[in-house]
Amino acid sequence: MHEFTDNDKSAAKADVVRDDFEAMLKALRAGKLDDGTSVRGVVVVADDRLTRRPGDYERFVEAFTYNDGFVFADAKQTKNLYSEDVESMGL
Repeated sequence: MHEFTDNDKSAAKADVVRDDFEAMLKALRAGKLDDGTSVRGVVVVADDRLTRRPGDYERFVEAFTYNDGFVFADAKQTKNLYSEDVESMGL
């Protein structure tokens, strides 16, 4: 398991680059980490820390659904990010 974390970086400010968020999007699209480890999903400890702006949520879902069959889970349950109502989940 690999952990991406951008502690002490505000996701709400447009000019802040969250390096690990960007690395996570890259890994999701590639289906693997830089070291070649396979990526098959995401477990989020706190939903409100994943994305703070609608554009970031859209970028996350786009990267996540780039490949088929990934699994997404938060503290409460797994969620199907391939479903038609995925946009409303992020609002």
